[in-house]
Amino acid sequence: MSYENIDVFDVDGVNLFHAIAVNESKSHMFNEFEYVFPDQIITLWEMEEQYDYLGNHKLKVCAQVGIGTKSYFHVVNG
Repeated sequence: MSYENIDVFDVDGVNLFHAIAVNESKSHMFNEFEYVFPDQIITLWEMEEQYDYLGNHKLKVCAQVGIGTKSYFHVVNG
């Protein structure tokens, strides 16, 4: 899976976070455990080295990257 030509599972999670945040209308504070970008409805979960299968567990990469709909976003935000 890629975002703006970035392999989301082969990049440091902080770098992925900032690459996505640039395309949002408001600024965002980094969170390595779970984060939803409201404009794009992209969710990042659990950034840890154990999920870096491509780079031999050296980078903190996301365990999951989700793409949602507006209805999903409304549900997760109560």
